[in-house]
Amino acid sequence: MTHINEERVMPVNNKLILLYLLDKIDMPVSETRVIKIILENKLMNYFYVVQALDELLENKYILNANINGKPAYEISNLGKNLIETLKYSIPILSKKVIDRNYIEIKKNVKKGTQIYADYFPQSDDQYIVECKILEDDFPLFELKLTVGSKEDAKFICKNWEDTAPSTYREIIDKLLEEKK
Repeated sequence: MTHINEERVMPVNNKLILLYLLDKIDMPVSETRVIKIILENKLMNYFYVVQALDELLENKYILNANINGKPAYEISNLGKNLIETLKYSIPILSKKVIDRNYIEIKKNVKKGTQIYADYFPQSDDQYIVECKILEDDFPLFELKLTVGSKEDAKFICKNWEDTAPSTYREIIDKLLEEKK
């Protein structure tokens, strides 16, 4: 029987816990908030969080999305694929804690994140639509587009609130596609 070295297994579990958390939140989260969530829920210590975040970023399982010049993270498609493949390897107790507190965690993350959309008439048949994601009042993402009808402008504004995090992630993934 082989003895499993806990030092080697523990960091892998920590990375899976972080990936699972970022996958559940499904939006950019500042490094400070990630650390706070992990520590408040007693999922690992500070040093493990920082080490795991660095390694996940280095291996492109998470992406760096600076907010106000401060490090922020979101899960990449590579990270999502890894979680899907290894979802049964995530420590059960940690997964339960995240699942149990997921709604409250996401609500707290969203408190600092505002999703905004509005439209303005440009002419009789053109409307400017502005869609934004703000993190602590700093623009994380801004999109301005012209549409041909007031109905389209209203529809885009209405859908932006539900689709902003995933739209943002898709655009970032697409823009970084060559880099990967």
